[in-house]
Amino acid sequence: MECLDDLKSDTGLRNSIDNIITLALEGNHLCRLIAKHGGVRSLLTITVDPKRRKVRVNAFRALGTVCCVLEGIMELEDAGGIEILSDTLKDEYASEEEKSEAAGLLAQVTSPWIENNNTIEGLARHLNDLVQSLTSKYITPSPVHLINFLLSFRTGVFALRFFDSIDFEY
Repeated sequence: MECLDDLKSDTGLRNSIDNIITLALEGNHLCRLIAKHGGVRSLLTITVDPKRRKVRVNAFRALGTVCCVLEGIMELEDAGGIEILSDTLKDEYASEEEKSEAAGLLAQVTSPWIENNNTIEGLARHLNDLVQSLTSKYITPSPVHLINFLLSFRTGVFALRFFDSIDFEY
């Protein structure tokens, strides 16, 4: 996974990320391997790199694919991924597509159907920011982005309400 850090062009990086997505879609065993060998951390690094803004959507999408297993979620948690999601969702410069993928990743990692996924460190600390970001008003450039965002939003807020024993209002 270190090869992601070495890629200079956005096109090469986007292709590598797409290959990670393709591998992860082949099965949970590959998601576990990707997480075990630093894939989650490398993808998170891309999501915070100001020079990589053009491939952040792809990186969040890949994280959503890899984090369908507990090992991926644990790596995301250990690497400060919840804080990164919170920061992305409240970033005024992040595109709607980027925020939509971040909301989708949040929904994925709080999914009730992932076995033994009972709590995530950092979720309580960032919960107010996450809910506030998810419920804020977005300018939508197209109906497709609006539909994707609303689906991610609905799933994310629903999952947050039942994931941890924290009360919040939205």
